[in-house]
Amino acid sequence: MLVVAFQLSSCWKDNCDQFGDTFISINIDKVEKDASGNLIIEFAMNTINDLPARYFEQVVLRNTLTDSRTGEAIEVTESVEATKTTIRLVVQSAFVPGPGEVLNYAPLLNFPDREDYVDCSHPGSSDDYLLYLDMNIQTIDGNEYELENFIWYEEVLKGAF
Repeated sequence: MLVVAFQLSSCWKDNCDQFGDTFISINIDKVEKDASGNLIIEFAMNTINDLPARYFEQVVLRNTLTDSRTGEAIEVTESVEATKTTIRLVVQSAFVPGPGEVLNYAPLLNFPDREDYVDCSHPGSSDDYLLYLDMNIQTIDGNEYELENFIWYEEVLKGAF
């Protein structure tokens, strides 16, 4: 049985990665508080031309924080939206740092398998394209915020066979 699975997978190649990385560049565009005290963070980005705008609209936030006492998920991010050229994150007001505080903010964004959006195919179940963002948020004067040590990288999680 293992031999058959190996033979099938060797005949059907994964060509969805032929397009290269999804993200070419991501830069901080805007950081501001809204009327509710939430922090809105917007990024400008360049992405590969092959993926259509509707691909980016399917972004899902993967929660990465848990309460060490209860094991429950901590929802720092209220919402996430993406287009082909922007990402907009909203940090809940309860987590927005006050004077002298710093929030290490590291949302993980999940983009869907490319198979449904471009002409490509691969064996196995759906792949996930993950975008890791990491930054420190601090206030300058209580109304102005700054992001420091911003880094990003992407990773592809291949679906199981």
